[in-house]
Amino acid sequence: MKLVGKRYAGFAVCLSLFASLILAVSFFGIKAYTETPEKGDLPKGVADCINDRCIMKIEDRILSADLLDNRENTYRVFPGGTTIEISSFLPIGGIYIKFDRTPPKWVLTVNNEDADICGQYGFLHEFQKIISENAKKLTLYFEQQVSICDIYVFSQGSPPPFVQVWRPPTGRADIMLFSTHSDDDQLFFAGAIPDAVAKGAEMQVCYFTNHWNTHTRPHELLNGLWTCGLDRYPIVGDLPDTVRTMSEKDALLDFNSKGFDYDTILASQVELLRKYKPQIILVHDFKGEYGHGAHILNSHTCREAVVAACDSARFPDSYRQYGVWDTPKTYIHLYWRNAISCDIDTPLEYFGGKTAYQVSQQAFLCHISQLPSRYTQWLLGTEEKPITKSSEFYKYSPKYYGLWRSTVGPDIKKTDFYENIVLYRDQKPDTTSPSNPSSPSSPSSHTSPSSPTSPTTSQPAAHRTAPIFAAAVAAILLSLFILGAIIWILRRKEDKRRPARNVDGAGPKHR
Repeated sequence: MKLVGKRYAGFAVCLSLFASLILAVSFFGIKAYTETPEKGDLPKGVADCINDRCIMKIEDRILSADLLDNRENTYRVFPGGTTIEISSFLPIGGIYIKFDRTPPKWVLTVNNEDADICGQYGFLHEFQKIISENAKKLTLYFEQQVSICDIYVFSQGSPPPFVQVWRPPTGRADIMLFSTHSDDDQLFFAGAIPDAVAKGAEMQVCYFTNHWNTHTRPHELLNGLWTCGLDRYPIVGDLPDTVRTMSEKDALLDFNSKGFDYDTILASQVELLRKYKPQIILVHDFKGEYGHGAHILNSHTCREAVVAACDSARFPDSYRQYGVWDTPKTYIHLYWRNAISCDIDTPLEYFGGKTAYQVSQQAFLCHISQLPSRYTQWLLGTEEKPITKSSEFYKYSPKYYGLWRSTVGPDIKKTDFYENIVLYRDQKPDTTSPSNPSSPSSPSSHTSPSSPTSPTTSQPAAHRTAPIFAAAVAAILLSLFILGAIIWILRRKEDKRRPARNVDGAGPKHR
């Protein structure tokens, strides 16, 4: 610091410390910024994820990072009696939990006062809205063992689009889809779900098999349905997914080995029909599309269930509970008789101009584990030759069905499933039949119809750190430039004040 003199040393040191402070603040600021959604990404009134402004503990231990990493393939299993405590610096408006397995009932306590029973419906993705205006402490108590993937805490406001707020599968359904696997609904039945949602039809999706042998496909199933705009929770069957069999006989033998015989499978489908009283049924091709044995078995048992559900002498347990049900219309995929060609390639205002087929294409991308399969090319095409219309799905197109059975007459227009059907929401309440539950309300919209959740937006918004980093670097460079300029100016002043000497050193020479 001799260049500037001792009296300027303190100033230069302070300026250097200021530059260092900018660097430190920028570093920690970037870290915090990447852990929370950017404010500008959310519309006004939409809640913000405030995980970074909370302290989450289990028995005085900080919650594992696995539960905050926004990854559905990481999870932690906790024994019965586990308590999770969450303290927030901001008022809490909601909590969203992704469970790894169907959760037991659990207790949510707010501010050590108000306690509610949660988990009654077994939602794998469960959102709980916090009513209290100044909730800053939550306690989650699990009496039984529980497996959790992720926990999100939100500020007050409506939940952002990626948060799945499900309705329980209760009340009658206008249309019921019997899908064998968790991706078949977006593949061979592509367009059916978004078409139903856009029409305001109450749709119940039922899966013949489950995928509890994996830790990803149950989440993919829900993410796909949510992308289609469906908020009525699906029914997932007890049959475990199995290796692919190429005949109905082999599929049944495999299920038999796991404790499920034909009558057990049939009884469960009859119960579904009697309980939900669908007006329309969709099920797989007689040949199981590409010959999958489980598809063939599902189609067979479903067709028999349609007939059996009308007969009070068959499966008396479900008859006593729900009565009989005669489904008005049953459609078989690719059935050649009474064939219809569904219009799923017309842009839908509900989905912001996307067609029902395109929405299902988007939903299929949620099934990440299945993307390497040949099915992806069937539905989406290739990069060189992408598929944009259902008519381009060359072999097992989801637009073609046949009306296998009808109690309301034949189809004339043959462009959708709803001819001669009045949606339950538009029917007058039936007070003469106690076996028919009251008509459910029309589906509620969980997100903006013009921007249905895609695989890339089904998670919290991406956090952009580049602007902050650039600003930090610019601030540091500016500080160094100012420091250098000050040193240069002060050095010039010192030179002017310092007397010049003669060449021979005889004495000072004044200017």
